[in-house]
Amino acid sequence: MEDTKTNSDRLFSFLSAVTVLVLCLHIEGGSAGAEFRHGRRLGGMLGGPGGEWEGELPPEQWFTQTLDHFNPADTRTWKQVGTLITVLF
Repeated sequence: MEDTKTNSDRLFSFLSAVTVLVLCLHIEGGSAGAEFRHGRRLGGMLGGPGGEWEGELPPEQWFTQTLDHFNPADTRTWKQVGTLITVLF
């Protein structure tokens, strides 16, 4: 029987097989997929917090924030909440 596949057909088959293999490793959590996501280690680069907060939490502070900083004609605002912690760790 004569081989009727062209080089482009063989290349397409090879690239398809490699793509399926890479996707299977990624979905199954292969060695690269289990430890990193989007180029960063899972759990973040800094790890968890270093200690527990001692004492009372500072009160919430509400302030008015501009909704669209890039459009001076837009005067809509929204209330944003934050806390100011002045204690150094």
